[in-house]
Amino acid sequence: MKKQNKILFTKLEATGNDFILIDLNLQKLPDNFTSIIPKICDRHFGIGADGILLIEKHKSFPFKMTYINSDGSYGNFCGNGSRALLRYAFSKDWCSNEVTFIADDGIHDAKITEKNISVSMQIDERHETFNFDNEIHLKYKIGVNHFVIPVKNIEKYDVLKMGIYLHDHQKYKMYHSNFNFVEKLTNSKIRVRTFENGVNDETLSCGTGSVASSIFANETYNMEYPITSVCNGGNIKIFKENNKIWLNGKSNIICTGEYYYE
Repeated sequence: MKKQNKILFTKLEATGNDFILIDLNLQKLPDNFTSIIPKICDRHFGIGADGILLIEKHKSFPFKMTYINSDGSYGNFCGNGSRALLRYAFSKDWCSNEVTFIADDGIHDAKITEKNISVSMQIDERHETFNFDNEIHLKYKIGVNHFVIPVKNIEKYDVLKMGIYLHDHQKYKMYHSNFNFVEKLTNSKIRVRTFENGVNDETLSCGTGSVASSIFANETYNMEYPITSVCNGGNIKIFKENNKIWLNGKSNIICTGEYYYE
C-alpha cells in the first residue's frame, strides 16, 4: 500500500468565518504547500475553509500567527482568524486568558473567556477617499486593505456581483482589498456584508472589515463605541480600550483530523 503524505489540522470558526489551523510545532509544511492550499480549502474536494492559519513558537512572544487566504495568497492579518487561533492556543495551554502575540502586521493583545475572545487591532490612522460612479468609497487599512461603502436595503444588495466588479476593476485591482457594504441599523448597530479578497466571495463575517466599518460609522454617523457589527454569521462587537480598538466575538473548535495529499 502506498504511503500517503498527511497534514495534521484543526478546523475552527469565528462568527462563521472558518479556518484550517496548522500547528508548525507538530510538523513541517510540505514544499508544495502553497499550491495545495486551494485544494485544502475547497468545500467539495477538500476540508473547506475561508483561509489557513499557521501557528508557531516565537522567540519574543508565546506564538506567532500567519494567515493565508484560501487562494494561496498571503494576508498580513485576519481579525476573525486571530480569534480562532487564540481559541486553539488557549486550549493547548500556550497562554493564559490574557496574552500578547505577534502577526505579520505587528503586535496584538488579547483577552480570552469561555465564550468570547477580544483582540486589539493594528490600525493605519490614515484613510483615503475614492470617488467611484458618483459614490464615496473610503479606504482603511486594518492589517489588510478595506473599502467601506454605505448602501441602502443591504439585505437585497447584490454583494457578490458588486464585490467581483469592484475587486477586479482597474481602479481597485492593485489594492487586493476587501469590500465592506454597510448600513446603519441603530445608534449602536451596523449591518455589514463583506466580499473578501483571497476568498473572492462573500463570507459570513469579516473581523477587520467590521472594524473598518465601525470606524466609518463613528466618523460618518457619529456613532459611539461600542458598536455592534451584525454579520451573516453572527454579531461582532467593536470597542475602545486603552486607546486601542478591539474586536470581540465568539470562536469555536470544530474538529481535528488528517489531510492527505500527493
